[in-house]
Amino acid sequence: MRHSIRLYLVFMLLGMQAIPAPSEARDIEYRMAVFAMRHGIRHPTPSPDLQLYAQNRQWSSWYTTQAGCLTANGLRVEERLGAYYRDVLMAEGLIPAGGQCPRNSGYYIRADSFQRTWWSARGMADGLFPQCDSTIYAIDGSEYARQVPRPQGDLVCTSANDPLFFPLQSGTGAPQMNSRQALLAAAGTIGARGDAETVTTRQLTEAFRSQIEVMQTATDCCQPQACPNLPAGDQCTLDRLEDSLVASTEDINLNGPVTIGGVLSATFLMAYQDGLPMQDVAFGQLNLEQLNPTYELNNAAFNVMYNTPYAAQAQMSNWMNQILLSLQQRAEGRKNPNAVALPSNQLVLFMGHDDNLHGLGALMNVSWINTGYQPYQTPAGSGFVFTLIRDRDTGKHFVKVEFVAQTPDQQRRLETLSPTNLPSIAPLQVPGCESPADLPYYCPLNKFSQIMRKAISPKYLTKVPSLR
Repeated sequence: MRHSIRLYLVFMLLGMQAIPAPSEARDIEYRMAVFAMRHGIRHPTPSPDLQLYAQNRQWSSWYTTQAGCLTANGLRVEERLGAYYRDVLMAEGLIPAGGQCPRNSGYYIRADSFQRTWWSARGMADGLFPQCDSTIYAIDGSEYARQVPRPQGDLVCTSANDPLFFPLQSGTGAPQMNSRQALLAAAGTIGARGDAETVTTRQLTEAFRSQIEVMQTATDCCQPQACPNLPAGDQCTLDRLEDSLVASTEDINLNGPVTIGGVLSATFLMAYQDGLPMQDVAFGQLNLEQLNPTYELNNAAFNVMYNTPYAAQAQMSNWMNQILLSLQQRAEGRKNPNAVALPSNQLVLFMGHDDNLHGLGALMNVSWINTGYQPYQTPAGSGFVFTLIRDRDTGKHFVKVEFVAQTPDQQRRLETLSPTNLPSIAPLQVPGCESPADLPYYCPLNKFSQIMRKAISPKYLTKVPSLR
């Protein structure tokens, strides 16, 4: 009877999603939820300098202060997502009910060492466990805890590289990418021919000319300094920015119209999500329906820099490995010495960045689309959710992967999420996984682990401190 009631609650909470709960014919136990998330709404980062990419336009202070920091509304949006999953996870028996605070052994929350990631984790934790002093692990986490998101005032958003999220830049002696191989892989995504080291991104620019033209009109781009090598007297416009594709041992950088257009689009979308007046969103030149298609520029740039198998393996093997270890040791009930989580953790939350999500998606070879966004988009506050269940009769474990994102208007209006106002959740079918007929989107854990172990590269696995 208790199991039937729990399933009924889950059906009620998920009732308006096209995501079936496990069949009531099975005796199912929910075992764990692992979240791999992007931080919430932030102010623009210092680089690139937005001032270069607009003329005859006035940037409001939102764009020019608190560079890279989580906004006050960004924190509140994270709290609302956490509160939604509090109800879901309580129904699944994965977190305490009745306002009880969880034991430290029951959860593990890890944020990358940025103000925006630490406070995004804080917001989700406060939604999941209201009035509880939840522990958030992060390198230099105490420093970020003092940088409270607030509407006005500058914050210095310093950061240190955590090998979980940025292993190649962490200074831990991790194996580095072969820069030439990385360049060849990235160049192949933009139709390069011959010597990748001399390739330009002009073909990519041509493919997205309509979106670039929309952004050009909105910004009246660009300042002359943005086109230093343009012939005297020629006008610097977005489509005339110099393009380049450069790879190092740590990352791949695409520069040019697509990248800058994508940055502008992502920045204007976060301004919309943060609730700015429409005259301060794309200088009042674009509404949401006009802005949304320009995000294809950002997705295209990320596809080049993070979605090739070579780059995804080098940059995201560590994080995917920790997700796998969390699921496996929970299923097996014994500690893996390389796992940052514990077998007793029923909730694991990793808070990172959009480039991290693109790499994880590439490793899983999955696609998604959420309400209000472009395919493969990773908006502020979005991420992957891995749900682990066990069939009590057979003892077999299954895992379901979803991509969750609050819609732009849910964020802009700071809406409370509920069974009648759900976030957009896209169930993912991992290639190679065949779900049982009565467990759609659930993949046998051993099969999922096998597929992912082939996708990641042992070469790029490094020791990640638990920070406990």
